Amino acid sequence: MEEIVLIEDIDNYRILINKSGDIIGVGTGVGELLAVPTADILGDSFFSFFSESEQIKVEEILKKVIVDNHNEKLEKVTININQQKKKVDLKFNLIKEEEGEIIEVCLIKSKERQKVKTKTEILAALPDKSPNPVIQLDHDGTILYANQASRELMQELGVSKNDKVPKEYQEIVDEVLATNGSREITVQLGEEIYLFSFAAYTKHECVYLYGQDITGLKQANKHIEQLVNYDLLSGLPNRNLFIDRLERLIIKAKEADELIAVLFADIDDFKKINDTFGHQAGDKLLTDTANKLEECITESDTLARLSGDQFGILINGMNDITRLNQILEDIMDEFKEPFTVYPDPFCDQGKEVFVSVSMGVSLYPQDSTEVEQLIKNAEVAMHKVKQAGKNNYRFFSQEMNESFLQELELEAKLRRALDRKEFILYYQPQIDIQENTVDGVEALIRWDNDELGLVSPGQFIPLAERTGLILEIGNWVLQRACCETKFMQEKTGMDLEIAVNLSPRQFKDKELIDKVDNALDQSGLAPHYLTLEITESIIMEDIDQSIETLMQLKERGINISVDDFGTGYSSLNYLSTYPLDELKIDRSFIMDIPADEEKVSISKAVINLAHALNLTVTAEGVEEYEQIKFLKENECERLQGYYYSKPVPRDSMLHFLEYKNNFEEGKYDGTGYLAGINSR
Repeated sequence: MEEIVLIEDIDNYRILINKSGDIIGVGTGVGELLAVPTADILGDSFFSFFSESEQIKVEEILKKVIVDNHNEKLEKVTININQQKKKVDLKFNLIKEEEGEIIEVCLIKSKERQKVKTKTEILAALPDKSPNPVIQLDHDGTILYANQASRELMQELGVSKNDKVPKEYQEIVDEVLATNGSREITVQLGEEIYLFSFAAYTKHECVYLYGQDITGLKQANKHIEQLVNYDLLSGLPNRNLFIDRLERLIIKAKEADELIAVLFADIDDFKKINDTFGHQAGDKLLTDTANKLEECITESDTLARLSGDQFGILINGMNDITRLNQILEDIMDEFKEPFTVYPDPFCDQGKEVFVSVSMGVSLYPQDSTEVEQLIKNAEVAMHKVKQAGKNNYRFFSQEMNESFLQELELEAKLRRALDRKEFILYYQPQIDIQENTVDGVEALIRWDNDELGLVSPGQFIPLAERTGLILEIGNWVLQRACCETKFMQEKTGMDLEIAVNLSPRQFKDKELIDKVDNALDQSGLAPHYLTLEITESIIMEDIDQSIETLMQLKERGINISVDDFGTGYSSLNYLSTYPLDELKIDRSFIMDIPADEEKVSISKAVINLAHALNLTVTAEGVEEYEQIKFLKENECERLQGYYYSKPVPRDSMLHFLEYKNNFEEGKYDGTGYLAGINSR
């Protein structure tokens, strides 16, 4: 290394002489160094610069350089030129060219020599102080130099200086010398991982080997890969890795002409578990679910957590779906057993809960050959299971996809309906059967879309409930119904009541009470004119919370009605504890009376039960006079149905209230005045 530095540092202080000692070349800095013009030096004899004693030394050095082909030095030599004396160091180097042998003489001032020596010592010390291994290898792989870090590493591996590197490293040495290039390799030595860089130095036919400990970097990369490709909670592959594996499996299946099944599994009512027992219990349920699913598949299959409570499974290497069917049945059987959740992390006592899953299945190549489409198809099939009642599995079909796309289109239009003011309220009168007068109306929402026309509530209300849009739509209904009822009261002078349906999501909404208060405040409607209708299945889901919500509503003077009574599974014991005002008999019981004796018995029982609980009874779906007669005889208080009027817009209802608010028994059979209103 010192030779290289010296030559580079004094490149301008060179004199070239032939074997006879004649000066044939002079560097640009020589004239300045010797304080003479360079032109005066060219052609002179190099020996003429020295005293006789020093001239002999110079001649001997030159002979030695020529014969031995070896670099030589003379330090502190005095050069006499133009009656001036200069103390310099000389370095002789033989250069072989096509024209013959030339001796290069490098001149260095004594004070400059110390600078160069110091610089050389500093540069030479740098590699040895480096924390990274630095090794110099001869062309045959012999270790010529090793710094401190290398020596410690070599000691651990039992390697000494002047040993040769293993054969595989020698091949790299040969390669970089032949190409004058470089090469990097990664080597694990014990628990540590090194990146070794081989760099050729062809002038001296050696290779420098630089090492870097990248153990920490590899661990960091592994951690990053874990974050990118794996779920932190369950340790399962995440969606990224799931997609990557499916892509690879498709390539393999295409070559082997095999089937792949993509399963999309979703935990039913997971949010309820999470909200009831807490997120820690929810996390435990997720990991337990992963364990159950993993027990049903083989090592060659892939189980992944795609998001939240959704899991994906890849079943591969199938020639038919026999194994797939067995896996699906095994999963359904696994979830028949209860899970244990621990609401209190500091208590060992757990609670058993039963959890089911809904699964959708798509097949490669039947359903698609594209990764994203296969996953989407499986998800579509899963949603169809959810809509059909959960706790089952379905295979994807093209009809499902068309239905799903239609639903997506409908959802997109539904999300814009409020802003575009496409919703309107219709009203259906509720008749006091004893007085033959209208004492209330039920508000029923309609959606009038420019493209779809009048959309049935049965079509968009379930969609709004699933997507959560029902909260915004329901709040609009509540506010609008209260305002329009107040308006109809003022126009007619009647103490008109308004009934508004609450969906399951609305009833569970933590802001429900505030929204009801706001609707009453803005409309100016007195609370006792408002009836909120809920189904019995809603209030049975969380009885304690239901009672608390109902009590808050009752404290405000609001009436509570149980809609579609008889179609749910409410407990009579709990029913007696609820703060209710009314039961509405479902139209399915009314439509076949008095001909159907069984429904007659049920209707009588409901009326008697309601009266025993001091509740008013309203019968829905009244279309025939015989039904009215039966209900009046059995002391049902209110009627509602097409016999009196279909649901109509507010202005039509106003017209009806102003001119026909008294009903003669048996007169209105759907052919007179009301038929005219309903046809408008």
